[in-house]
Amino acid sequence: GGLRIRVLPRILCLNRRRVRKSVVEVTQDPIIPDLIIDRVGGESSNGATVSFIGSLRGYSAFRSSSAVKKSRSLISKPIVQKVHALRAKKRVRFAECEGDKQRVEQQLQEIVDEIRAKWQLEDMAICHRVGRIEVGDVIMVVAIAAPHRQEAFEACQYAVDRAKENILIREVL
Repeated sequence: GGLRIRVLPRILCLNRRRVRKSVVEVTQDPIIPDLIIDRVGGESSNGATVSFIGSLRGYSAFRSSSAVKKSRSLISKPIVQKVHALRAKKRVRFAECEGDKQRVEQQLQEIVDEIRAKWQLEDMAICHRVGRIEVGDVIMVVAIAAPHRQEAFEACQYAVDRAKENILIREVL
């Protein structure tokens, strides 16, 4: 029943190499960007922390229809530009991020794994909304810390593009 003390080898005590972290979060609640961004960076090995905050616009992002593309040769350029502008001005009431929380989380984790394989990064955090999203709400936050800014920018751009390709957001006009 006495006190036992275990002495660890000196080499284990001196190994203070930091473990890189990757945070993936999916939520139905509003996202507070600062809480996600604060999870990365702060280490002396980080030369850059890059973040992206994506919000739902109040108008649709549709640029052109197949009908306009097919008839471009028959329609003058100013008319085509006006059609594009009119299509882009459709108001969005809200959006739905389709897919369950686990599926979206798995898709984001795959993106994180791809990024880790391509770039030498320190910390990264990705948070994405699911469910109903109102105009102006934050849909996604990406924050990446890296030794150099170029890697951080490239990895952040990659994360945003891949998420946009893989996670379906349906706008309700």
